[in-house]
Amino acid sequence: MLRFIRIFATTTIALVASASIATAAPLPDPPAKPNCGSDIESVFVKGGRSSTSFRVVGTNLWRWLGQDGGGIVHTYVNAPGMSQKHFQSGASGRGGARSGLISVTTARQNISLYVMLNNDHNDTLCTKSMGV
Repeated sequence: MLRFIRIFATTTIALVASASIATAAPLPDPPAKPNCGSDIESVFVKGGRSSTSFRVVGTNLWRWLGQDGGGIVHTYVNAPGMSQKHFQSGASGRGGARSGLISVTTARQNISLYVMLNNDHNDTLCTKSMGV
């Protein structure tokens, strides 16, 4: 009988503990990163009805990276009918950043960009959503 009581008590405690863990409040979202503002812009190069070429340019990045800091500008390109594409380019506080020519097969008005500026430690300093 004593063995039954121990097993029952242990099982009850385990069930109560797992139920309280399962009903715990979800973790909050991480804090939003500041907007990069006009420090990062897309620059339209050329395009037609079915293709678009552009660059992503960063200026005044010393505000985010410091004068001697370096980092990476990550650009994620979304357009209807294609999977998301990722491009990255180096960035510095002194020289800014400039991506290579990014070309996608879709009309200009259908392209959306998500850009992140990371420092050398891969910490995201700012983000920006925009079109071309």
